Amino acid sequence: MLFPVVDEFLDKFRDKFFREEVSLLTFAGRDLFIDPPKLSASNMIGTLTVGDMLQVWRIVNLIAGSFAEYMKPLLVTDRALCLRSLVPALSDDMLRDMLTRVLGPEKASEYIDHLAMGQTKNRDLIGCAT
Repeated sequence: MLFPVVDEFLDKFRDKFFREEVSLLTFAGRDLFIDPPKLSASNMIGTLTVGDMLQVWRIVNLIAGSFAEYMKPLLVTDRALCLRSLVPALSDDMLRDMLTRVLGPEKASEYIDHLAMGQTKNRDLIGCAT
């Protein structure tokens, strides 16, 4: 599966809140006594903000939803294959490219570095080689 690189599509991932995110930010903002826009701009780790994490969350949800729809016909004919295939495989390079298009190269690298947590061997997910 290739990540769509149309600018109009990518704009949906930038600088706006989705309906689900508004409620998440509102509830968290109440608990932390902070406005949702300020919370979104708050740093979580390094230079990565809550908003950056929400953007990555959008991508992951998009891929998971798209993959589930793609696999849906197989639920009837080959359920075992479908159940084994629920996690799409991404190489480090594919993930880096996808995140770079939304977060920019510096934040994408920082995100992946934190995601890897020091792991240097066997970083690619099942079935992909870099």
